[in-house]
Amino acid sequence: VAAAPLGEGGSTAWAQGGVAAALGADDAPELHAADTVAAGGGLVDPDIARLVAREAPRCIRCLSELGAPFDRSHDGEFSLGLEGAHTRRRTVRVGGDSIGHAMLATLRSALVRADSVRVIEGKRAVDLVVERGVVTGVRVRQARAAGESSELFGFGEGQSNSDDEILPARAVVLATGGVGGLYRYTTNPRTVCGSGLALAGRAGATLRDLEFVQFHPTAVDLYQDEDEREFGRVPEGSMPLATEALRGEGARLVDDQGRAVLDQVPGGELASRDVVARAIFGRLREGRRVYLDAREAVGREFPDRFPRVFAACRDAGMDPRSELIPVRPAAHYHMGGVAVDRRGRSDVPGLWACGEVAATGLHGANRLAGNSLAEALVFARRIAGDIARMVPARGIKDRSEWSAGNGGRIAGRGASGRGERHAEGRSSGSEAAGSEAWGRAPGDAPELETPRLRPVSGFGSTEAASAVGGNRDNAVALAQRVALLMDQRVGVVRDGASLREMVSFLYRIRMRTQSDGVRAALLLSVAALERAESRGGHYRADAVEAGDAVERGAAAEGRKAVGAEAADVQQGPGRADERDTSERRGMARSRCTDGATGVQTGAQADGSRCMTLRKAERIARRVAEEEDERNRVDPAAGRVPTGAAEGEEEQ
Repeated sequence: VAAAPLGEGGSTAWAQGGVAAALGADDAPELHAADTVAAGGGLVDPDIARLVAREAPRCIRCLSELGAPFDRSHDGEFSLGLEGAHTRRRTVRVGGDSIGHAMLATLRSALVRADSVRVIEGKRAVDLVVERGVVTGVRVRQARAAGESSELFGFGEGQSNSDDEILPARAVVLATGGVGGLYRYTTNPRTVCGSGLALAGRAGATLRDLEFVQFHPTAVDLYQDEDEREFGRVPEGSMPLATEALRGEGARLVDDQGRAVLDQVPGGELASRDVVARAIFGRLREGRRVYLDAREAVGREFPDRFPRVFAACRDAGMDPRSELIPVRPAAHYHMGGVAVDRRGRSDVPGLWACGEVAATGLHGANRLAGNSLAEALVFARRIAGDIARMVPARGIKDRSEWSAGNGGRIAGRGASGRGERHAEGRSSGSEAAGSEAWGRAPGDAPELETPRLRPVSGFGSTEAASAVGGNRDNAVALAQRVALLMDQRVGVVRDGASLREMVSFLYRIRMRTQSDGVRAALLLSVAALERAESRGGHYRADAVEAGDAVERGAAAEGRKAVGAEAADVQQGPGRADERDTSERRGMARSRCTDGATGVQTGAQADGSRCMTLRKAERIARRVAEEEDERNRVDPAAGRVPTGAAEGEEEQ
């Protein structure tokens, strides 16, 4: 089921850099896994890192057999690129910067030839059907015009519509992508707004590490004049990116005074993305412009080596062969998502998740370049195999079948298993599903009625109030306002006060509309508020960076174990035993703490954190009430400092 023509509505087609896979003569899966763990801020599951690193090469070869035109060297071997935080050349490319488009074309061609697959285009999923605690289908609705993010900020998600269609299913796999469309500056299609998080959340699924958003440091800033930076001026609301591979080939970041941006940064031009993004953001906040200088490193070869970047620059009237490329950080990838195990299963029976919408434990707090496509390929194969093995013709009938199949453990959850559960025999978000579907226990006062909460002055209260009107214009205005505020408050650099204001603002909107875009934005904002430390892609200006905590617990042990394997590979020709020992244990170690209480549900108190939609809305309600009380005592406290929002918008 796809809202747009297959392959056109997501971010995969826009991927430029490549797929990370240990295919070089000087490389090994253990080295790839070690780089992955090192980049992830202490939150990477080392077992998952090893699993993906070991299975990615097979996936690349499979795609090659299907006809994917991977770049090759003169001797016929894969031509491998180098990207940030990798210690080896292991990025497999197509046409220099066209990996996503080529992969989708290859898979789409194979899909067309598969008589067993029915493709439904022009429909979007608005709800999961849950019966007796098991996902048994999907409710779909006619999609609006391609590129309209406003429909995700509309008012019908989770509520029945006479035009809806129920698609029964023995197994449901979410592959809905990330959250970039929630931000004003993004490399994603505007329609990628976290819909999968909302679908899974309303079905009661556990969500993991939602605060970790990766901002690609070098999105091409096509509209530098402030009067041209209107929300809809960028095509489809997104920005083309200047692939990190350019810096791997020698391009450098400089500001408008000619000063190097990364000369004092450990790792320099190949530092991890979060570090590079913050360095660029710092220059922008100083009022400087930042550029990528590829004139000497790439120069005349630009059209042949990086044709997509070259075309984007030429469309904007620039020639990167002889001119600097203006860049800025933009929301690019979401490391968090629906918590799944090593087979891609969520903790709601009948529901799998794959790709950016899933949190497998591979990316931790900061994704290593090229790992997203590798993860998607590996887990797609695993999910397909799992469904074929375990889903009988009659479908999954009760929870015992699901638990028996996955060892009773879900990545990111403790042994206790499920938390909240929805009423049986209803769509997960239906009003008829009872009070539990809206995050409250039977008998509690309805949470949707919160008239005493006052809008916070300076936080778009006019837009918030008008959104309750429910028409398309209001939905567009709401989408624009949320995107602007997400960029300012939940962006590259965050702080507790701004996050509290954002949570309060979104909660007020959420209580007046059934909007999956608002739900997703609220989930991210609450998670960012709850993690009062800086780690990887989540940087709090008011908190110290995780240091000693990263070195403690199971994550440190995993890093040492993977590092030891990598050292063995580097010191001799023999490879470490590639048997998946964790498969024999059934599940990878869980590293997840309760996002609201801090109660440990896994092996590492300072590790990954889990949350449900119900819990996030409870936290948001508490924050909104506290902000309301603070504003009652001091009306000026709820006002954004004069010029602050405007100043940030101009960065």
